[in-house]
Amino acid sequence: MKQTLKITLLVFFLATTCLADQSSPDGAVTDFYGWYQQAGFKYRDKFVEAEPYFTEEFYGLLKTGFKRSQGPDFWVDFDPFVNAQMEAQKISVGKPSSQGADLAMVPMTPTYGRGGASNYEGPVIKLYVKRAGEDWKIANIVYGGDHPFELKAFLEKGLGR
Repeated sequence: MKQTLKITLLVFFLATTCLADQSSPDGAVTDFYGWYQQAGFKYRDKFVEAEPYFTEEFYGLLKTGFKRSQGPDFWVDFDPFVNAQMEAQKISVGKPSSQGADLAMVPMTPTYGRGGASNYEGPVIKLYVKRAGEDWKIANIVYGGDHPFELKAFLEKGLGR
C-alpha cells in the first residue's frame, strides 16, 4: 500500500511539473525558456519537445532552419532564442503588452557571460505570442540592439519562402 501511494504521488508530481502554463502570454514565454534552459546546448537535438510552445508556422521555419548544416546555403548559425553564440546565464521575462485581441509582446532580457562579474545584460528581445485556443504560442522573435531584425522574416528569406 505504501509503495502504491509513493508511486502515485511521484507520478502526480512529475505530471504537474511537466504541465506548461500557456494560459497567459508571459506564462508561455516563461515556460518555453524553462524548457530551453533545461535542454541546454542540446536544444536543437531536442527541439521536437518545444513544438507546443510555437505556432505551427514559426515552429516549421525554425525546424527547417535547424536542419540546415553549415555550408554555402542558408543555415541558422546562432542561438535564435538568445540571439548569441553563447548560452544565456539568466533569462528575465517581463510583463506582456497587448498588441491586439489575440496578439501580445513579451519582452525578455538575456544575461550573458561565464558567471560573476563577467556577466552582462543583452538587449531586450521581443517575443510575439498569439492566442491559439486557450493557449498562447510564440509566433515571432524580434531582436533589438545594434543590428535589429525579425527572426521570422530572416528565416522566410533564408529558406526562400
